[in-house]
Amino acid sequence: MKITNKSYCIFLLTVLFTTLSILSYGNSFKNIKPAGLIKKMSAAIDPNGVLTSTKTKQTVGKAVMPLQKIKVSVVSQFKMPDKYLIITTFPDGQKQTQAYNGKTAWSYNSKSKKKTILSGKDKDAFIFNAMLASPKSDIYSDLFERMKVDNSYYKVGKYECYKLTCYPKAVFKLTEPYVFYVDNKNFLIRKMDLTIYLKEKPLKESILSKDYKNILGIKFAMKTTTNILGSEIDYYTKDIKFNIPVNDKVFD
Repeated sequence: MKITNKSYCIFLLTVLFTTLSILSYGNSFKNIKPAGLIKKMSAAIDPNGVLTSTKTKQTVGKAVMPLQKIKVSVVSQFKMPDKYLIITTFPDGQKQTQAYNGKTAWSYNSKSKKKTILSGKDKDAFIFNAMLASPKSDIYSDLFERMKVDNSYYKVGKYECYKLTCYPKAVFKLTEPYVFYVDNKNFLIRKMDLTIYLKEKPLKESILSKDYKNILGIKFAMKTTTNILGSEIDYYTKDIKFNIPVNDKVFD
């Protein structure tokens, strides 16, 4: 389904922090338990424990929807333990904001002046995905109550990956699993499948992580490609900063 309505494009761009064929592959599978895989994933991203002292994270980037010929700038901020903000700015100056202040999830459009308090599954999914944006490298134990690793590798592009299926804790009120495809050599995430919600309706989203680089001792995917509703969004990270002052008021 091709997306042409601008309001839908705005929605797609606000879930960035948010596909290739996945095929069973490999005869030399090495069994690993979920806890062991999570430990290796954390060590791969943050080998020196830099993130243990991180209080805030700010990311600046550019999102491109080639089919719709839309390019926007995206700024996200996370403040420990649970505050999150995304501001998407369009070429005409219009801004779409989504945020969570630890209690309330909300959105605001600068052109329509419309303010919305998120509720139901829309709220539940946004809060959970906001928590996934936390700088904590071991966030999985905080979010998921049950995890399993398939007993074969899966192919994501040129990478052989473990398939890690994770089920959110009951407190988050989400039943759909989050699936991570983890490189079996360097333990970086190559792909993630998840479910988001628009007006209570579930939508499947797939995110490919590319171009990992070392920044301040931490490995980041500098490019992601998100596939949702048949449209692709390429997101390019331009800058990442840690522990910069962030006023709590920006999340309200």
